[in-house]
Amino acid sequence: MLRNLQKILLNGAFEMSKESDAPPSESSGDFRLPGLRTTVDSIPWWQVDLGEEAVRAASSAVANKLLSQGVITEILERQFASVVGVKHAIATSSGSTALSLALLAAGARPGDAIICPAYTWIGTAHAAHLLGCKVELVDIQIDRPVLDLSKVPLASTNRRFALPVHMNGHATDIEGLKAKGYTVIEDAAQALGSKSNEGLLGCVGDMGCYSFSVSKIIGSGQGGMIVTNSDEFASIARRSRTHGITDVFAPEAWDTAGHNFRYNDIMASILLTQLKLLEFRISTLKEIWLNYSFHLENLVEVELVKHRSSYEFGPYVELRVHEGRRDDLIRFLETFGVGARRAFPPLTTAKYLGQNVYVPNALAWSKEVLYLPSGPSLSPNSIEYVCELIKGFFISDSSS
Repeated sequence: MLRNLQKILLNGAFEMSKESDAPPSESSGDFRLPGLRTTVDSIPWWQVDLGEEAVRAASSAVANKLLSQGVITEILERQFASVVGVKHAIATSSGSTALSLALLAAGARPGDAIICPAYTWIGTAHAAHLLGCKVELVDIQIDRPVLDLSKVPLASTNRRFALPVHMNGHATDIEGLKAKGYTVIEDAAQALGSKSNEGLLGCVGDMGCYSFSVSKIIGSGQGGMIVTNSDEFASIARRSRTHGITDVFAPEAWDTAGHNFRYNDIMASILLTQLKLLEFRISTLKEIWLNYSFHLENLVEVELVKHRSSYEFGPYVELRVHEGRRDDLIRFLETFGVGARRAFPPLTTAKYLGQNVYVPNALAWSKEVLYLPSGPSLSPNSIEYVCELIKGFFISDSSS
């Protein structure tokens, strides 16, 4: 197949087959590389099938009028806490609200400085910014998208909290942050199941936060979870999740600030079915990374980003593209119906955060890295196809 693709690309035939003059949508699923025998459906960036059990569970919750946060959410919280090995798990409406709620529970107040990596999804910074806190950006490591501990200042009276992010399962040094005096709230939205020598990511700091949006290891469409071994933090988080009260039907006083950060039993019923699949999903996603590694190992123009140890892993496949060709490659893949995502811009581009700091590593990561198609339902055939396209792109580029 690769020889055919090389001939096509070297001849400059980048167009779609004559059956269609334009790239197909993800739903059309019928595009071809002219001259290739294999027809491959369009490949979205993330592929997952929640399964029939999830459909039945959600239908059952609706049929039994279990719609708001209730007994199914409580069951989920207990099971999740057991799976990750903590005392408390508090379900929330999203991973972002989990971070805000955790900051509230830890005592963060307007004006407090919050340490945050300069490369992450903007939701991490927004969790602090919308509470009136000052987001203090710190550059990432040169070869890993996590906080560079050597650049983190010591904690002080007005700088007591850190929001490290385990981007794509890459572990941040949590104990190192604690040693510098910080109360640590881990953003483990992309790291459920990933481990370091300190323990399960999300469960090492004072609190940890997970996300259950659709493109996570397990998901329910949306949702989040706070985990902690602190009785005090858990109690405050549970109250603040529902406007500072424990009983919505008979509130006795308004003594704790909060908001509506509640989960619901329909999504909880779905997530319970996905929690059973966690170990299988982890092994599947590890296999996907290894499959990409096998097909791309001799391609010098790109670098498949590795995790530091066999215990670390992430749901996404990070590809570092050299010599400024990242965006060209993404456009090329899109021509053939393959979804790939650019790395996020550094948070210094969010001018409202007021952080005009120099973060060369975050900037380089933002410009050079893309995320290849992944997800538990991605087939080996699709991975091979994507890799052939990547090889073909650089072969045609070098011969032009």
